[in-house]
Amino acid sequence: MDHPGRAEYPTDRQSLTQLCYYVFVRTTIDLPDPVFRRLKAAAALEGISLKEIILRAVGKELQPGRPKKGRIRFPLIRSKQPGTLSLTNAQIDEILFG
Repeated sequence: MDHPGRAEYPTDRQSLTQLCYYVFVRTTIDLPDPVFRRLKAAAALEGISLKEIILRAVGKELQPGRPKKGRIRFPLIRSKQPGTLSLTNAQIDEILFG
């Protein structure tokens, strides 16, 4: 029976196996025991599976625009008289945010 707009899926076993191979990938990762225990506990506290918490973590790591790890530099505000600096909140906002 033809259904307009519906995708045709393979029906033979080999094609179905190949389709599943490209949709799901199983892998093995070695986690140190303390990391595994913390991960499992975090999943249990949230009421989700270990798989779901790992998928979330991987998803966060792969987000586009994620800042690169590195040294964080704070703005340096020089004082006209070393050892003292008196700024209002408005002045600090102006320095930080322009």
